[in-house]
Amino acid sequence: MTRINTNVSSLNAQKTLARSNAQLQQALTRLSTGLRINAGKDDPAGLIASEMLRSDIVGAQKAITNNQTANQMIATADSALGQVSALLNDIRGLVEEAANRGALSDAQIAANQLQIDSSLQAIDRIAQVTRFQGRALLDGNLDFVTTNVDETKLTNLRVNQANFGTQTQIDVGVNVASQASQAVLVYNGSQISGAATVEIGGANGFQTFNFGAGSTIQQIASAINLVSDATGVQAVLNNRVAETASQGESKLVNIGGAEGLKITADTAGKNAGDFTVRYTTGSSTTAAWTAGSPNVIDVTVETSQWAAAGAAAAPVNIGGNNTLTLAAKIAGSQFNGVDLEIVDGGANTATYDYATNKVTVNLTVAGSTASDVATLINNKLGNLFTATAGGAQDNDIAEGTYNNLSNNAGTDGGTVQATLADVRAAINGTIGSQVTATDLGSNSATTTVDVIKYSGAIGELNNAAGAGQPNNRIQLTGTDSAAHMPVVFRSNGVNQSLSISFINNTRTNGKSTAYLQGAGGGSVLKIEAVAQGSQNDGWTFNIVNSASEKSIVYDKATKTVTYTNALAGKTANAIASELNAVVGSQFQVTVISGGTNNFTTGASAVTADGSVYDGVYVNLATDANGVVTSTANEVVAAINANSALQSLGIVASNVTYSDGSGVAATGTVTLMEVGKTASNQAASGATFAANGATARLTVTAKTAGAAYNGVKIAFVDGATSGSEYATYDATNKILTFHIADGVTTADQLVTAFNTGSGTAQAVKDLFTVTGPSGGGGGAVTATDIGWLSGGVTYTGTSLGGVDSEGNYDAGQVIGTAGLSIKSIEYGSKQFVSVKTLSGTFTTYDSTNTASQRANGTDARVQVNGIQAVADGLKVALSTSTLDLSFDLLSTVTAGTNFTFQLVGGGALFQIGPDVLSSQQARLGIGSVNSSRLGGTAGRLDELKSGGAKSLTGDIVGAGKVVNQAIATVATLRGRLGAFQKTTLDTNIATLNDTLQALTDAESSIRDADFAAETANLTRAQILAQSGLSVLKLANQSPQQVLTLLQ
Repeated sequence: MTRINTNVSSLNAQKTLARSNAQLQQALTRLSTGLRINAGKDDPAGLIASEMLRSDIVGAQKAITNNQTANQMIATADSALGQVSALLNDIRGLVEEAANRGALSDAQIAANQLQIDSSLQAIDRIAQVTRFQGRALLDGNLDFVTTNVDETKLTNLRVNQANFGTQTQIDVGVNVASQASQAVLVYNGSQISGAATVEIGGANGFQTFNFGAGSTIQQIASAINLVSDATGVQAVLNNRVAETASQGESKLVNIGGAEGLKITADTAGKNAGDFTVRYTTGSSTTAAWTAGSPNVIDVTVETSQWAAAGAAAAPVNIGGNNTLTLAAKIAGSQFNGVDLEIVDGGANTATYDYATNKVTVNLTVAGSTASDVATLINNKLGNLFTATAGGAQDNDIAEGTYNNLSNNAGTDGGTVQATLADVRAAINGTIGSQVTATDLGSNSATTTVDVIKYSGAIGELNNAAGAGQPNNRIQLTGTDSAAHMPVVFRSNGVNQSLSISFINNTRTNGKSTAYLQGAGGGSVLKIEAVAQGSQNDGWTFNIVNSASEKSIVYDKATKTVTYTNALAGKTANAIASELNAVVGSQFQVTVISGGTNNFTTGASAVTADGSVYDGVYVNLATDANGVVTSTANEVVAAINANSALQSLGIVASNVTYSDGSGVAATGTVTLMEVGKTASNQAASGATFAANGATARLTVTAKTAGAAYNGVKIAFVDGATSGSEYATYDATNKILTFHIADGVTTADQLVTAFNTGSGTAQAVKDLFTVTGPSGGGGGAVTATDIGWLSGGVTYTGTSLGGVDSEGNYDAGQVIGTAGLSIKSIEYGSKQFVSVKTLSGTFTTYDSTNTASQRANGTDARVQVNGIQAVADGLKVALSTSTLDLSFDLLSTVTAGTNFTFQLVGGGALFQIGPDVLSSQQARLGIGSVNSSRLGGTAGRLDELKSGGAKSLTGDIVGAGKVVNQAIATVATLRGRLGAFQKTTLDTNIATLNDTLQALTDAESSIRDADFAAETANLTRAQILAQSGLSVLKLANQSPQQVLTLLQ
């Protein structure tokens, strides 16, 4: 059919040409962009896949960049840590070199210390300046922040990594299923009976010990601990505890040990039985309880009381109608029945003769009355008597002797009247609800009480009677004569028998002594007790100047002797003679110097140093090996049978449930008052000089303590003026000044001692010598003398003489029981080996089985329910979300639970392509400042000059600290290196592989295939050209109709 209105062929040609042009355009677009998909319509599904892949590619690319940046940051930190490690190794070398003290000078050690100081400064500087992109890396800013860390349970907490996820904190719960243990072997016993050679070792090494026979566990422990750093093993004395609560008791034993009282607390326990017994004297026997710590039992013991004789009941007629009575002012029986002799002489004197107990009055009888006699006596002897006149007195008195002007009411006090039974009754009747007193002997009703004021004890405590207990606790008690007496229990050689010996008081030969220094001509009087013993200590001698009164008061009640007279006319010889006439039966007064010189001024002195002995030795019996064999019972019997100790009032008894069967302990007991303590002072003494105050020297020991008590200061003629010197005889404790007798002045002697070359420096190092404060121009003499005293003072409030023993609570530590040889560290890597090479030395393990080796155990700990890895006390947990470590304290017990929190901190790294917690890592980087580096041995900054672990301080401790610091830095470097290698480097490699695959996948979807697109272009071009040609022909088709019309 031929049409002219509709050219269907043209339409087909146009449609085909349009399609070909579209294909041509698509081919041109793909070839010009290189992309297969240039619009969503090109491939909607492919576009979606391509865009997702493009997102993954971008994420992977950024993740690679992040990992590379993190790697660079950690590399920066590692480089700085490498420098810190180098510095720490330098410090370690310097410490080790300085330990070679025998070969290094002080200057070399000081130079090493300066290098250490510089290295520590460099470490601190590295910690502060190491930065990456402006952020400090090693100053602790990148460490994790923790709260509620209980430092009583753990230490050295290090959080290496943590993943917080979407949380702001991580709770860390720790459960200690079982605690780590040390390796332990136990030696039972207090000493070894025979010699033994023992090899002892641990994780650090082995040492061989040769223990002698009789070596105590204390000595063995000391030897082991001396090399504990070389063996890794230490020795610890084991505690012995009371199995049950027990009642405290105190034994008050009379001299000789046969009689006494035992006071026992009514209630068992430490506090209820903590009491002390304080004896005092009084007019009746009483007991009182004062609660406190300790509780105090005050026992007042009835003693005879001092009383003065009064006036005679019937006044004595002394002639005519004159009567007179005398009342003594001084307590005591010596003034009972005083006689009076009246001498007609007109001298107007009144004297008293202690020997005849008679007052002699010399006056003009004619015209004198009783009142005149009374006035004369009261003026001259007013310190001794009160005279009272009576009668009509209308006639003269008569010359003669009159008897018993005083009555016989004067009594001597101080004699104990109370029996042991009286004291027992007073205690049980008054304070029986607190304590109970029982007799130790069978004659308490007739035995008077010995007033005990001092005590001490030696030996271990029992908490029960019988076998298995030490049974060697000995209590010593003493009266005033035993005050502060040291009693030394000693093992003094081999094959010795039990004996008691003494340290004699060679200063005074046990006679109480005092010196009186007068001003006139340097008169010096020496007062010395006739009898030995401290009973004469504490007497005060006074010289009093009085123009009117002439008397000697010999007051036994107050232990006072007062000489009153006109001293300007009294020579030292005269005073000595008159005093001896009165006190000669008890004291002897001798003239040291200036006997013919007037005393001129008053003086005062107190007698002291009357103890016969300076100390007591209890020499314990020993066997052929020198091992003590004396039992406590044998020692108690020997002490109580010794007459010299009885004279000191020293008594021994077994206490705290001991039956005395145990071997006696060695050591020193000083008899003290409960509540008082001894403190060392510098012993000092001033000389008594013949030439008076300006010639006196003061010598003071430079070292505090009793060692220089009793040093005698002596003077020897023989040196020339200007060449004086001093020598010291340490054996006999005599400091001798070599002088020009009567020529050398005190000032010259002080100068010679301090600056002269004659005195050895060793002597100058012992003493200081000073002269009189007002000038020392007086000459010293060979008769001058002095002693040092006051090296020990006793302070505090006396709470009693005898303390209670055996007052225990159940579980209370009361002594030692054997020796534990244990590893210093904890854990299964630790061991103790004890091998006996010769002799006998048996050790036991925890099952009480004889063993030569034991191992420790590791702790079992769960952290957030996951079993942690433990090495001894070191606990570590490593999971994908939490990596930490800490040291468990050894005091933590099994079953303990505790928690702490991580609340931030750490260096957060985005290491994956997606911002998810699973694709992040949070790493903790602690501070390497010297104040933070170290461990259980201490901190690195302690090695600085003046620090506790400087090269001049604890050099062994310094080595331990440096080793721990090196380990800390090495661990940190290793952890950072592991993070780099196992996390960052592998992550970068993985991301690169992923990026390649993603890029390939995305390219295969979106990129154009040039070969195919070129073919498509050629095809489209041909089709387009063909379509144009066809369209042209199709458009020509209607023109053929004209042919039909022609």
